[in-house]
Amino acid sequence: MLPAVTTWTPMSASIQVPEGIVSLTVFHILSSVGSLSIDEASLVAGSRYSGTPFDHGMVTLSFDDAWTSQLTDAVPVMNANNIKGTFAVITSEMQNADLQLPEDQVYLNTAEMRTIQDGGHEIASHSRTHPDLTILSPSDLS
Repeated sequence: MLPAVTTWTPMSASIQVPEGIVSLTVFHILSSVGSLSIDEASLVAGSRYSGTPFDHGMVTLSFDDAWTSQLTDAVPVMNANNIKGTFAVITSEMQNADLQLPEDQVYLNTAEMRTIQDGGHEIASHSRTHPDLTILSPSDLS
């Protein structure tokens, strides 16, 4: 694990969302190895809002790589409790899984990813090949 940063660069942003929008995804691109944590995030109705933004906590469950165990272990529990998640798939591995016998599969295949999506979960791309960005050269990254 990387050591914690001792200095932070504060950042604040406002986004004007058109009326009637029911979903918004914000991506923050990291320029180097590390992570991003946020706090004091709020969704407010207009600039005059002064109440408490959320009356309960919010959690996002995300699953990387689309392992078969996510479908067999996590999805049934989540579905039974009406919990939705985001499943990020390595697309080349999904295509490989389409050609494998079920007992040889490590990653989910296309039909299994559709099953997860049909259950109301979100599917995201986790890149085509999942390269280790920490060992790629600058030219490989561009």
